[in-house]
Amino acid sequence: MNRTTIKWLNDRNRDAAKAECRKIDPTYSAKGRDCDEFPFAATWQGASAQPNPDRGRFSACPVNSDQNQAAGREFQTWYGVDRILDVFDPFYVRIDGTPPPDKQTGCFTYP
Repeated sequence: MNRTTIKWLNDRNRDAAKAECRKIDPTYSAKGRDCDEFPFAATWQGASAQPNPDRGRFSACPVNSDQNQAAGREFQTWYGVDRILDVFDPFYVRIDGTPPPDKQTGCFTYP
């Protein structure tokens, strides 16, 4: 992935992800949840960058707001610690394993 610090693009990525979260739960925000997305909103590969928004290659899921925001702060710290400054500093996320069956929600396999 490639980081972007362009506010309008980050916002557009978040808006695209939020539209998907509202399809899952139209009232997620009122329930104290955030919309978590992957690829991250602060990347050039975010939800709005996908070629077909109706069948995008991204994930969006309403999650606990406090946990999501804490993870976001850690992510921002990691950007600084590893000097991921902008588009010319590519990075990847390796995901090992899958959640146990009792932790797999509808969002786990979405979309």
